[in-house]
Amino acid sequence: PSKIGDTCQRDCKPPLLCRDGRCECWGGSIVDGECVVPCPAGQQLYGVECTRVAHYGQICEKDSQCVDPFNACVGGTCQCAPGTTRDVMRGFCYAVCPDGMHPRQTCRRLFVNDVDMLENDGKH
Repeated sequence: PSKIGDTCQRDCKPPLLCRDGRCECWGGSIVDGECVVPCPAGQQLYGVECTRVAHYGQICEKDSQCVDPFNACVGGTCQCAPGTTRDVMRGFCYAVCPDGMHPRQTCRRLFVNDVDMLENDGKH
């Protein structure tokens, strides 16, 4: 369920919360029929709560704070996640899938009709 008032059993699409069988805008305001949760400067909505965000080279406490693709919190700083590389000239981290493609997010294996296939989420 993704709209205010939709019926739900447990979960709704964030930032909505399921309460008493309906999706509600909890902790936010309704603007043009959408639930809007304002976050303080330097934070963004992560699920149903505001959390601090960090970019490459900035201080972090956990991976979810590192918002740039292929970044992870390594030693308290957002850096390229293990197994990825930093393109210093263009200023971003990237990965190479086993099929040689450069995905935007992750590589993952799919099994379709018992055939092992490789898919990457968006090619550069």
